[in-house]
Amino acid sequence: MAPLYKYLADPIDGILNTTGESAVTQSVKPSGRKPSAAGMLASKHAIPRIDLPWDKALYEKLRKENEEELEGYKKEEKEAAEKAGETEVQAALGKRAEFWARVGDKVY
Repeated sequence: MAPLYKYLADPIDGILNTTGESAVTQSVKPSGRKPSAAGMLASKHAIPRIDLPWDKALYEKLRKENEEELEGYKKEEKEAAEKAGETEVQAALGKRAEFWARVGDKVY
């Protein structure tokens, strides 16, 4: 879950960043006009502030666990390609796809 934790709690770009150190800051000034549909869209700053502190040691531990699990899937894929048929290879690839979906990352 390292990618999800980083997305949520990273001190610079995390969407739950309570320290206010976001790389993108935005100031909202009342205009006296009726809000338009564009002003009603959810944004990074519309998320309620939740205290989820950044713990680099936890992030590194999660990342290491992800790497170990991914290595196991790669080993299983390699063994399936060498010893088994196409169905087993596809099953192994499916496990890796499920892993990426579970850890919450599009590109790792």
